[in-house]
Amino acid sequence: MSFSEKLQNLRKEKKYSQEQLADLLDVTRQSVSKWESGQTYPEMDKLLAICKIFNCTLDELTNDDIKEISTEKKTGFNSIIDSILDLVTKTYQMITNMSFKELIRCGVLMFIVGLILSMFNIPLNRFQYELYKLLISFGNREVASIISTLLEFLLNITYVIVWILLFVHIFKIGFLDKYEFVSKEKEFKNNESSKENKVVNDNKIINEETKVLETKEPNYVFFDTLGKLILFFIKIMLVFFIIPFIATFIGLFGLLVVTIYFIFTGIHYFSIPILIIFGILLNYILIEFIVNIILNRKNNYRKLIAIFIISLAGIGIGSGIFILDVHKTEVTNKMPMEMKRITNIHEYTYEEGLFFEYWTDINYIVDNSLKDKIIINTDSYEGLNRIDFYNQGKGYEIYNSSVDISNLMNFIDVILRGLRNNKIYNFSAYDYSKITITSSKSTINNLKNNLEKYYKEQDDIRNRYNEYENRIDDLYDEIESLKEINEELGEDKNILEYELEDYKKRVKSIME
Repeated sequence: MSFSEKLQNLRKEKKYSQEQLADLLDVTRQSVSKWESGQTYPEMDKLLAICKIFNCTLDELTNDDIKEISTEKKTGFNSIIDSILDLVTKTYQMITNMSFKELIRCGVLMFIVGLILSMFNIPLNRFQYELYKLLISFGNREVASIISTLLEFLLNITYVIVWILLFVHIFKIGFLDKYEFVSKEKEFKNNESSKENKVVNDNKIINEETKVLETKEPNYVFFDTLGKLILFFIKIMLVFFIIPFIATFIGLFGLLVVTIYFIFTGIHYFSIPILIIFGILLNYILIEFIVNIILNRKNNYRKLIAIFIISLAGIGIGSGIFILDVHKTEVTNKMPMEMKRITNIHEYTYEEGLFFEYWTDINYIVDNSLKDKIIINTDSYEGLNRIDFYNQGKGYEIYNSSVDISNLMNFIDVILRGLRNNKIYNFSAYDYSKITITSSKSTINNLKNNLEKYYKEQDDIRNRYNEYENRIDDLYDEIESLKEINEELGEDKNILEYELEDYKKRVKSIME
């Protein structure tokens, strides 16, 4: 393999453009292009610089008998240790060659970087606390504590890894790399000036070249390992992140089938399936993008961007059609003719503490002839809701219960028939149920007083429950604090036992 082919392969492996390589070598892009095309050959100082940049020997670069130059990094525990030691060595060299002013600047800036990175621990702690509360809400505190502790450990480990990786990476690109680049540039300039001012023989040049090539670029396997580890955690997070989009993707297909069925039954709202189709496309490109990241596959950005633009255009078109569909649709506050009103009568006799509680106001009608007798009229719409009475202590709570499946389907049919006629019934404008209580004035007053007493009792119960919950949380915090104290006492115990054994040995030696 010729020098020109090797240079081109090395540049592409490092993902350098011709302009970037030219800047590193302090030459023009045209010079690099001529070297790669074989039209010209670089001077000796440039060959040395190329060897330093691509971490190879001069023989590997210029000997045509060597077909390929391997620039792969070593892996393994020893390489990680070497990488850390290289980093420490270069940091030491940089610090020892810095002026006092530069050291102060470096220290202050890195302190600010560390402080900013540490601030990300605040939302992480908040997330852990909210997660713990969510797990406790399921009822089992022991299981919630175990799961929360495990997740807290994993999150803290991930945070520490990310903190170290970002801090060291910022230090490397902000100071260490710049210092190395300046040193190389000075070395190249010194070599050029020495060649201009001195005349040396070929053997001496070769010896100087060999001496320079002994210093190689450090292999940052440690950072590669940290990067792979954090990438692994990111991929796990992406797996959980993508699950809702997959569920939405499947749900949109189901909704598309339903809307197509409605169109065939006479509900001509074409904007909805258009919006769903392009919503499916948006979900698809997002899912494909994340899946490719998880599986380390290359994304076809041209295709993804094209689908994204088409999806946005489609959603814009669908939104315009939807506005036209809504414009031709009438919203009416009238109940459909097929919705029938149902009236039921319930009779009760007043007893001490009796009350009737409903989610909205109850209409009271005074009829002193009834005395202790209570008549309750309930009005509701057939197929829309049902009134049920549930015993609550000495009284009753009145509920709007869900209708059964047959009535529910009838209710849906009513809505669909309205859509076929371009009508939307505003059911929220109606009080579906009306409760009327008829009794004597004294009985009605007793019912109201009992209801107020019931509300007060419920408030007291809720307040006591909140107090107990807060007290339980305080006790858990106290338990954690006592655990920490116990651990500290255990450490003190071990120290005292060690000192006691040492004292016994001293006393024994004195007695002997």
